Formats: sequence, structure tokens, C-alpha cells
Amino acid sequence: MSFIQMLKALMPVAVYSIGVIFKETFKSEMMMNMISISIGVGVAAYGEAKFDAWGVTLQLGAVAFKATRLVMIEILLTSKGITLNPITSLYYVALCCLVFLFIPWVFAEFPFLKETSSFHFDFLIFRTNSFCAFALNLAVFLLVGKTQG
Repeated sequence: MSFIQMLKALMPVAVYSIGVIFKETFKSEMMMNMISISIGVGVAAYGEAKFDAWGVTLQLGAVAFKATRLVMIEILLTSKGITLNPITSLYYVALCCLVFLFIPWVFAEFPFLKETSSFHFDFLIFRTNSFCAFALNLAVFLLVGKTQG
């Protein structure tokens, strides 16, 4: 789990790189910051005891898709002249994410959980996890907002 969190540190790098591809102006000092982040993540990845190339590929793909989503949301909103703070952005994006994640979960994961484990719904754990996910998403929105020039 700690290795996945280290790979997620590439989020500002991915957002900046995809932002440059789509709309942002290239800044060499910003790129130097992104290179230093990438080197740090590379050093951490090199020292991983149970390195799995397929898992790293999937995680880096997830980072790329999330960064693309963030850049596209920003492009869409700024093209319409709308400026939203991170809380408001999360308010609008969260429901769409819930729907698109809940539907496959109901058909793909829930039946498997029901058959193979003693799965039961615990509201306290659900609320705690929901709060942590909200805080993480808010932190990502704030970080991207502060690192984009």
C-alpha cells in the first residue's frame, strides 16, 4: 500500500505534463520541479522489495487517467467561464464517480463478495472510508490548483 501511495506522488507530474499537451504554457522551472519529483518516485520504486511490473503499469495508467480527467474538467469549466473552488468541483464530480463505480461494483464485485466471504455492510467503516476518500480527493484538487501556474 505504501508503494501505491508513492506512485500517486506522480500526480502533479502527470497533471502538468498533460496540461502542457492540451493548453498550458511550458515553464522550465516548473519542469525542473516535476523532474525532481519523478526522480524521487523512481528511487522509491527501484527499492521496492516486491516489484510487480503489471501492477506498476496499472497504477501509472490510473494516475494518467485521473490527471487527464482533472485537466479536462478544468478545460471544460474555463471554456465556459466557470471558476470553481476545490469543494464545489468535488461536489459536482463525486456523484458522477459514484454512479460509474457503483454500477460495475454491483454486477462484478458484490456477487463475488457475497459468495466467498462473510461480507456485511458496516455503516461506521463506510462513513470513515468515505470521509478519508473525500479528504484525499480534496487534497488532490488543492494540490493541483496550487501547482498549476
